[in-house]
Amino acid sequence: VATPDEINRAVATEETGHGVCAICQDNIVNSSARIRHCGHRYHRHCLTTWLAMSVRCPVCRHDIRQQDIRQQDIQASQTSSHTE
Repeated sequence: VATPDEINRAVATEETGHGVCAICQDNIVNSSARIRHCGHRYHRHCLTTWLAMSVRCPVCRHDIRQQDIRQQDIQASQTSSHTE
């Protein structure tokens, strides 16, 4: 399960919505939630509910935590190179 911080870092809110939510299959008419890594869009409620059960994008199965892991690795390597 993704933490609220992981979800906030992985998901962007967009004021304009278009397309179909892959979770509920209804049209996205107003605002949408977009997973930053892959760009897939959903209704915010649908995506929040989904991410309470899974850490993967419903369409491409990308683990939303991977960006955080890569970012932590980069920060750790930068910190260790500055201390040497």
